[in-house]
Amino acid sequence: MMMNRHKYAIAVIEPSPIIFEGIYKAFHESESRIVITEIESIDEFIRQADEQNPFDMVIINPSVLPNRTKEIKKIRKTYPKLVFVGIAVSLVDNELLSLYNEMFSIYDSIEHITQRCRKLMKDYSSENKSNDNENLSKREEEVLKLLIKGMVNKEIAQTLGISTHTVISHRKNISNKTGIRSQSGLTIYAISKKIVSITDFD
Repeated sequence: MMMNRHKYAIAVIEPSPIIFEGIYKAFHESESRIVITEIESIDEFIRQADEQNPFDMVIINPSVLPNRTKEIKKIRKTYPKLVFVGIAVSLVDNELLSLYNEMFSIYDSIEHITQRCRKLMKDYSSENKSNDNENLSKREEEVLKLLIKGMVNKEIAQTLGISTHTVISHRKNISNKTGIRSQSGLTIYAISKKIVSITDFD
């Protein structure tokens, strides 16, 4: 899937020229080994992916995905190492959220986005990737479920009957194991790992 061992290929489907230019500039300033390709439409991306996916990551504006979820799920199943990332300018519904490996806000820092994207590509392109360090304990899963519901440390501590200090410790472990700190990112993680279901958010 990678163009070669030293370069990562990213497709960007972003209707806004300003946002696309920002993404392009951010990655080229932070990492010269990344090749950015602008894809004009979701149809063009699906055509290229169906023929022979040449990308390691696709950054897709969530606004272009409604009514295309079935096609995207098929691509994700065919190319499990292809990383899907969104940069949202507004709230994203849970069905669309479940299609992504990671969702960023337009207000997240450039450094955070580029570093996280590089890590995702590296992890997913590795044939020998091990998920052992990502396995959460049962207690960490309980904390995660409450975190993505929007509970603060004190509320989680009261709900689980543990101290706030212990909650903070579990949160650090969750972040260290998953590499994710944002609530939207943790929600995607929990759905992808079947810790929670989309129906839990109805």
